[in-house]
Amino acid sequence: MHSMGRGRQAPPGDLIYLSERKLYGCAAYLGIDTEVSAPARETEGGVAATLGIPEVGGVSASAGTKGSRIDPGWEEQVLERHLREVMKRIGRLPSLENAEAVEGEQWFRFHREVRFGVGYADDQPSIKALVVVDSEPVARGASVPALLLNGSVVHVRDPYATEELRAEPGNRSGSGSGRLFNWLEEMRQASEQDPHASPRLIRERAGPPADDADTALEMYGAFADRRLPPTVMAEPLMHGAVCEGVARASFVAVGEESTLVMGSPLYVRQCPLDSEPQSEPKLLGRIFGRSAQ
Repeated sequence: MHSMGRGRQAPPGDLIYLSERKLYGCAAYLGIDTEVSAPARETEGGVAATLGIPEVGGVSASAGTKGSRIDPGWEEQVLERHLREVMKRIGRLPSLENAEAVEGEQWFRFHREVRFGVGYADDQPSIKALVVVDSEPVARGASVPALLLNGSVVHVRDPYATEELRAEPGNRSGSGSGRLFNWLEEMRQASEQDPHASPRLIRERAGPPADDADTALEMYGAFADRRLPPTVMAEPLMHGAVCEGVARASFVAVGEESTLVMGSPLYVRQCPLDSEPQSEPKLLGRIFGRSAQ
């Protein structure tokens, strides 16, 4: 897997990846009001406008000799606010770092050092995905499961969303793993279409289950192996950093000596190991899995 740059890290707390479709789907299920109006700043010869949230509101504007301009950072502030509100209502999710069991289609937390890159299906370069993988392969026999996430490059946040990222050809998923890579992408898309859908519905949309554990572990090795040649693909992007996030499991591969959790993220944020956010123990079991007791 080609890395997204090297030698630079995002500022602490920087939001690197966010699936807005998943976020607003969960917010709607929870009854969180996402209809807000942008604060206006009066300017000469400006434009009066109100801006809605993507996929929730719309855009309207009227010209005038005096008007208002939207604060360019306002949309990001709103996204952050809605993300905080959604996460506050999540109960206790299984944590990979605590070696807690995670099942397919279940939401979970992670907090570890990861790398970012672009990968493609073994035999179909046109099917690409953002790949988030352990910075160092998890040792065989370790109690903590390995992690491999697939996402969409369109969900990468500024300033990390670059033309280099979109044009990056990526690395192969590994010999014979094309079917599994495609299936993971189908699972991600089904989950984004309906973030609170039941596991049964997601599997119906994505088709038959993925390949066996050996194929999944081979794919993990292909992306996690540091011997793959790095490239300066997008200088603002990271080459290994401690991140925390929430993701939905697509496939849990249990091998003889290793366990691998594969899934698609709701969000990924750069976050030091000593500052993991705490969630409030509220009920959201039907979306996110186990709730706190």
